Amino acid sequence: MTKDGNVWKYTVPAGTTGFLFNAGDGDATKTADMTAAKDHLYSTAGDQGLYSGGSQGGPVDTDFIYIIGEPAGGWMANLGQKIQGEAGVFVYNADFDAEYTYFGFATALGATEKDWETLNASRFGSELNDELPEPDASGNTIADYFTISGAGTYAMGFPNATSWRIAPGRYTFTVTPARKTLKVEPATAPVIYYNLQGLRVDKPVKGLYIRVQGKTSSKVYIR
Repeated sequence: MTKDGNVWKYTVPAGTTGFLFNAGDGDATKTADMTAAKDHLYSTAGDQGLYSGGSQGGPVDTDFIYIIGEPAGGWMANLGQKIQGEAGVFVYNADFDAEYTYFGFATALGATEKDWETLNASRFGSELNDELPEPDASGNTIADYFTISGAGTYAMGFPNATSWRIAPGRYTFTVTPARKTLKVEPATAPVIYYNLQGLRVDKPVKGLYIRVQGKTSSKVYIR
């Protein structure tokens, strides 16, 4: 590898899908297997995001993050549901049915379901285990629950991230990693109309329809 400022570089051959680091001493300092992604910056802890270039190096904001945990199908290091972002802000809408749903966020997943070292290196979560960041009874938004407690478990010395939990309901999560904030707001499900044959009607006119909002349905007559 060649050094550029504080970053070591190496161009891998076309078709490379994975790699690892060691200090030339075989298995003594060998890292976990990592998945090769174009133009990304890596440390021994794993994927640190897109590389900004330049002699100083460093990661830049990613275009997406993952929600991990039960909304993504379970607590496995390689499971996550991708959330597209814009200008470093990520918005996720979801219905949660379980008595409590547990979740966190990450910028990179593990290569395998047990590759927690890679996941935890970019994982964000609550500082307290199973913290409950949900709107209060008045509907006010709870803010500043998002912490960087887990993203840097290996690189920055913070403690492990733990999960949030959320009660049943429909929510909008607004995640801003640079500000270390998570906003949770109650989301209103869209209203959808169907005719009596079960076909969706985008612009209902006078007549009898089935009105559906979230999990609630009713027959309505539009005059």
